[in-house]
Amino acid sequence: MSSVSALLQGHRLTLTDLGRAMPSAAYARHSIKRVDRLLGNAHLQNERLLF
Repeated sequence: MSSVSALLQGHRLTLTDLGRAMPSAAYARHSIKRVDRLLGNAHLQNERLLF
């Protein structure tokens, strides 16, 4: 849900922009890695085919 709120807040759909707009007290680098792990998640990729 953090990535959705980051998209709504940041208005851009790139990996780095999502990470920078993510609501977190961590450094932007850590949030960017968090988004990268989400997008690279194999289980999420498999579920994408269901929609």
